[in-house]
Amino acid sequence: MFKQMFAVQWRFTRKAIAAVSVLVAILPALTMRMSAMSTVNYTPRGLVQQSIALGFTLAMFATLTGMFVYEATWRSDISGKNVYLLSLPITWRQFMLNRLSGALLLLLLPALCLWVGGVIGTAFVPLPPTLHVYALGVAFRFFLASALTYCLWSALVQFSGKKATLVFLAVLLLAIFIPVIISITGVTVPTETIFRWISNPPSPVSVFFSRWAIIDV
Repeated sequence: MFKQMFAVQWRFTRKAIAAVSVLVAILPALTMRMSAMSTVNYTPRGLVQQSIALGFTLAMFATLTGMFVYEATWRSDISGKNVYLLSLPITWRQFMLNRLSGALLLLLLPALCLWVGGVIGTAFVPLPPTLHVYALGVAFRFFLASALTYCLWSALVQFSGKKATLVFLAVLLLAIFIPVIISITGVTVPTETIFRWISNPPSPVSVFFSRWAIIDV
């Protein structure tokens, strides 16, 4: 049953997964090439700055990839009120495990391509002894971020249904405007402590706030 379910997931997502895999594989090489073409940026500090900018882009791609894999494999079932799923000769728990396992396998592909692309893209960059390549670490963060996005978006859609996008935008706006309102009203709130608690381990969303620099000290 898992093979059949994964085949369906692959058919729905293969083009987008292939496009993302190719893109994240060549992004490190393009970034290093941009650094090499600029005499100003081709310094240890410039390389780290370029790597941080690349990491921010990769984090966005990881988030969008996780959301797309969920939408491509679940949206049609949700719109049909899961009638077809409930008719399958397996339990709902087993179905969920199979669907999640298939999604994780799909999300693993771009992470592997990022790792290979990062290794190749930085192989010809002369690095000083103070800098090192963290292609595997960035690829692992990409996989964790995309998998976490898949799970969070799944919970959001299950909770709010077709209004998931509106709820997400509302939460995003609240996250932007609440600190502004607090600062205007003068209310004493440990904002820095709260943000540190969210952005640092063991918080699961800390993967989005960590340094994604493929070249770092």
